[in-house]
Amino acid sequence: MSQTAAIEVRNVTKSIAGKTIVKDLSFTVQAGEIYGFLGPNGAGKTTTIRMMVGLISIGKGDIRIGGSSIRSARGKALEQIGAIVENPELYKEMSGRQNLKHYANMSSKPVSKKRMEEVIRLVQLDEAIDRKVKTYSLGMRQRLGVAQAILHRPSILILDEPTNGLDPAGIRQLRQYLQQLAKTEGMAVVVSSHLIAEIELLCDRVIIIQKGQLVAERSLKEMDEDGKVTVDIEVTDPERASLLLKPRFNGESDGGNVISIRAKREDLPGLVSDLVQHGIGIVQVKIRTAKLEDLFLQLTQGVRS
Repeated sequence: MSQTAAIEVRNVTKSIAGKTIVKDLSFTVQAGEIYGFLGPNGAGKTTTIRMMVGLISIGKGDIRIGGSSIRSARGKALEQIGAIVENPELYKEMSGRQNLKHYANMSSKPVSKKRMEEVIRLVQLDEAIDRKVKTYSLGMRQRLGVAQAILHRPSILILDEPTNGLDPAGIRQLRQYLQQLAKTEGMAVVVSSHLIAEIELLCDRVIIIQKGQLVAERSLKEMDEDGKVTVDIEVTDPERASLLLKPRFNGESDGGNVISIRAKREDLPGLVSDLVQHGIGIVQVKIRTAKLEDLFLQLTQGVRS
């Protein structure tokens, strides 16, 4: 029996003021994975997230959280979600701990003192938790927001632009916390962001939408679907190297000393050894990685209304 997906978005369409914002959108997110949600401004990301967390109604289709439909079992579905949409709602005149206690009192699930201390340690606010939130840096407030969102042990965490306003150190810290949550608590994490490089570092999979429609979904661990990578090999004798490599690898020369080929990573040591044994000097071997930014620009710029 297949495992129930943490999130299932099924053929969802949403129109606002007569304009279709999201159109027939479907995707799934599994427990323990971090799922990136990318698209240009106005692509429908925030509208989709607002439907996922119950802030606006679904037009057509359905969204299921842990197998429960937001349409027919709204309470059961939403109690499984922790979310930050836009900025965390915090009381700046209260301490971090008081904010967490206030939020715990509003939770439909009981939150123990032990759980609260566990979450404070997880987001590394031990030393600052009894200070007023108005003294916190932006990064600390974001961490407190994450602590608030996960206090009731949700199975799903949904974050809309969580790195807004953070400096590079804050972004890195938040990335580490989210990866730890997915790994240690088995939490499904959905992150919408305009920072493509950060999504590439953070996420396991990514969806790209444009004009409310799915244009691509990729595993960031397997961007090269054929298992091969593009390799640039700079050699001392490109003509002989091309003749030697041609029977096994498709390659092209840049007109100089660099030959570009497609090959599996495990074939590279033998390939280099063959060139050396035939007296061809290797200046450098450089693997080109598929870049999410290139894919994003290629797909979103290629879609027309």
